[in-house]
Amino acid sequence: MSHRHLSDHLSDLIETTLSELETAKIIAIDEDTDELEALNSAMISSYYYLSYNTVDLLQSSLTAKTKLKGLLEIISAASEFDDLPVRPGEEESVERLLRHAKLAISSPVYTDPHTKANALIQVLHTHCLACTVALLHA
Repeated sequence: MSHRHLSDHLSDLIETTLSELETAKIIAIDEDTDELEALNSAMISSYYYLSYNTVDLLQSSLTAKTKLKGLLEIISAASEFDDLPVRPGEEESVERLLRHAKLAISSPVYTDPHTKANALIQVLHTHCLACTVALLHA
């Protein structure tokens, strides 16, 4: 690969990445000066170690009317859960957790890491609620 080809490739990569970040409202690019400005969502992404895809998902999906089930679906769809391992045989455990979960998933795929994330978040949420109730009545 020649120096020119490498330079062209890197330029294309940078332009594509900047365009994706601008579309996701992570950065703003001043058209006159080509200056970059990090937007609030960039600060949130950086602070909480979230991918810009997840921040974009949250920004585009959350509304004032989003209910708990919708919030759970949005959070469990985050790209941070893409690599959550579902070990062989674990799908039965995920299925059991979801059978007892308060919020059902339509057409769950028990080998999908996002389904596992949904199940685990629901278990944690239920456990936290139970602990809170117990503390209030103590």
